[in-house]
Amino acid sequence: MADQTHGPDPSGDDPKGGPNEEELREIEGLLGGGESPLSRGPAASSLPEQNLDHDRYDRRLWGEILEASAELSSLRGDEEAPSTFPALLEDLFLSYFKAQPDLLPETGVEPRHRRANRPFVERTLDDPDTYRARATTRLDVPASALSALAAGERLLEEIKNRPSLAEFFDEAAKQPPAFPGPEDDPPDAPQGEPQAAPQAAPQPDEEQEDAEGETPPGPSPELPGRDARRAARAAANAGREEAENLAGALAGWGLTPADLKRVPLGDRLRLLKALSAQEMGRLIDLVGKMRFLARQKAREKVRERRDEVHSVELSGDLARLLPSELALIASPQEERSLAALGRLARGESLSWELRGKEKEKKGPLIALVDCSGSMDDPFGGGSPSASSPASPSAHKKMEWATAVALGLVDLAAGRGGAPKRASAVLFFNARVVHEARFAPGERDARKLLGVATVSAGGGTDYVPAIVRALEIAAESEYRGADLVLVTDELCRVDDRFLEGFLAEKARLKLRLLSVVIGYASTGELGRYSDHVWPLTDLAGPAMGAAGEVFGLI
Repeated sequence: MADQTHGPDPSGDDPKGGPNEEELREIEGLLGGGESPLSRGPAASSLPEQNLDHDRYDRRLWGEILEASAELSSLRGDEEAPSTFPALLEDLFLSYFKAQPDLLPETGVEPRHRRANRPFVERTLDDPDTYRARATTRLDVPASALSALAAGERLLEEIKNRPSLAEFFDEAAKQPPAFPGPEDDPPDAPQGEPQAAPQAAPQPDEEQEDAEGETPPGPSPELPGRDARRAARAAANAGREEAENLAGALAGWGLTPADLKRVPLGDRLRLLKALSAQEMGRLIDLVGKMRFLARQKAREKVRERRDEVHSVELSGDLARLLPSELALIASPQEERSLAALGRLARGESLSWELRGKEKEKKGPLIALVDCSGSMDDPFGGGSPSASSPASPSAHKKMEWATAVALGLVDLAAGRGGAPKRASAVLFFNARVVHEARFAPGERDARKLLGVATVSAGGGTDYVPAIVRALEIAAESEYRGADLVLVTDELCRVDDRFLEGFLAEKARLKLRLLSVVIGYASTGELGRYSDHVWPLTDLAGPAMGAAGEVFGLI
C-alpha cells in the first residue's frame, strides 16, 4: 500500500489545502495575540491579560478610548491600584461593549491576571445589573466606556477600603511556581528501589521542546467570597446607574447615539458626561416635558390636515379600513374573519391613504430668551419672597425658558411629524450674549449643550435681540418666520424703533409670540406681539402656555 503520509510542500502550501505557516501567523495576529497553532505552550508572556475574548479591533478601540478619556486613563494608571487592575478595567469595558462577551479558557489567560481578575469578571458579568446596563451599552462605544469608568471607580474604591481584597490581589499577582508537564514525570521505579531525584528545571531550549504542552492553571489564593461578591455587586450597580443615566439624558435631550457619531470620540465622551451631569437633572426633566408637549401638538396638527383620500395602502388603522376589509372581518365564515383580523393585527389590511394639502414652507423659528440676572431666580408654586421662599424643587425662570426654546428646536427638527424648518436660539440681556443656529432637521448635541449652559446676568433690553432675529429671518428664502420671546421684564421701546419693526414684520410676514413671567398683564409687549401669555406661576399655567405656543407654531 502506498504511503499516504504527506510531508511539507516545498512551496510552503499544505497539499490538502490547509493554511501554510505564513497564513497561520496572520491568523495569530487577527486573534489579538491569543493562542494559535504557532503559539501554544507554557510561555505565559504570550498569553493575553484579558479574561474576556477579544480581537485586534477591540484592542485598538480600547487604546483610542484611553487616549480620548483623561478620566479612564487616570483610573487605569492609579498608583494605589493592584498591578492587574488595568486589564480588569479593560475587561469591564468589554463586558459592556461586546455583543456577546465570552470568557476565554483558563489556560488561555496569563496566570496572574487569571487568578486575580477572573473571579471579579465572572461575578460582574453574571450580575443582573450588568445585563440591564448592556441593553443600552452594547456596541455603543461612549456608553460602554463611561459605564466601565463608573464600575471601575467603584470597584477600585472597594479594593482600597477592604484589606482582604487588597491582600488577595497582592497574592494573586505574584509569579506562579513552575509546574512540570506530565511528560516530565519520572518513570515508575521498581519496587524496593529508591526513586530518582526530581530533575532540575528545564532550560530554555528544553522549554522549546515541550512547547506542545499546555500551561496548567496555577494555584489561586483564597478568595474572600463575601467581600468579592459585595465589590462586584457594587461595581455592577454603578455601571448600570451610569448606563441608565446616560440613556435617560439622551432621551430627555431628544438625542440618539447616531446623533453623536460625527463627534470625535474624546468630545463625545465629554459631551455625554456634561449632558448627563447631576446639575442638569431638572433642566433635562423640563426639556423632556416640553419636547413631549411639542410633539403632541405637532401630531394633532398632522391629524387635522389628513382629511383627503389620496390612495390605498396597507395599515392596521381600523378607522381607515376599506369596506371590503370590514365585510371580511364581519364575515360569518370563521376562516375569512380570522384571516382578515390577522392582516389587521399585522398592519396589512387595505386602507385609505389620507393626505392633507402640502403646507407652504415657512421661515425660521427663532427663540429669544432673556438671560438677565433676574431670570436666575427660582419661580414655582407662586413668586418667592423673603417670608415665603420658593421650594427647593421650584424651577428657575431661565430653566423653564431654556426648556421652551429647546422644545421649539425639537419641533423645527421635524419631530412629531412637524415640517422641518431652520431654527435659532438667541440669549440676550442688554445685548445678544449667545446665538445657536440649526439647519432644518439638525440635532447637534454640542449646540444643544451650549444652549443649556448659558448663565444669567446683566439687565434687559429687547432691541438687540429683535434686530438680530430680523436679520436671521431676512436671510431665509422663505417668509413666515416665527419669533418666540420669553422674558421676565417689561421693557419699553421707542416709537421710532417700533415703527420700523412693525414695517419689517409685515414685509417678512413674521409673527411675534411673547411670554412674560411674573406679570398679570401684557404691558408694552401687547403693542407689537401677535399673542402674549402673562404668567404668574410656572406650575400648571406655564405648561398650558407652552402648549399653546407649540400649537401655534
